[in-house]
Amino acid sequence: VTHTFGSGDGPLCLNGAEYRMATRNKGSSELMIFLNGGGYCSSAFCFVVSPNGERGIPALGVLDTALPGNPLASWNTVYLPYCDGGLHISDADSDSNGDGQIDRYQRGLRNLSAALDVEVANFPAPSRILLAGTSAGGFGASFALPLVRKLYPDVPINIINDSGVGLLAPKNPQYVRSLLNEWNAGAF
Repeated sequence: VTHTFGSGDGPLCLNGAEYRMATRNKGSSELMIFLNGGGYCSSAFCFVVSPNGERGIPALGVLDTALPGNPLASWNTVYLPYCDGGLHISDADSDSNGDGQIDRYQRGLRNLSAALDVEVANFPAPSRILLAGTSAGGFGASFALPLVRKLYPDVPINIINDSGVGLLAPKNPQYVRSLLNEWNAGAF
């Protein structure tokens, strides 16, 4: 099921499009929360694979319930697409071209929060949770962990952060700090 948000100060994608996330109920007591990746966007560089978001859950890797041998095929799934360019933790709108109009909506934290509200409403009592993400979604999964823990204080949670550390971090930790500041993620 696709869930759509978007207006005013709420969840939005990078270019102002509605934010969409999806749930799949397989009738399981186990829950996978998957944060997708796909580039990043800052004042210095902007490349986001899906700045308009996505619909539904793609049939890729562990998200593909028809994949032979997929150990997560029977799990309930919450899928958070990546469309904000701020690693699912951003909370800043900006005027990229200096014309006085907001043209970059980096609301990853609002998107994440809205998706977690839908998650709890649809899956209030899982027996265990796998919080996973790839690339920007791996980075976001690490930050999402305390929010998921707050929602499910007694449920075992495993996390898979696939490629979410970032290649630039070891060479230039100040760059990572500058991104977090630009995205207003330091407060998080």
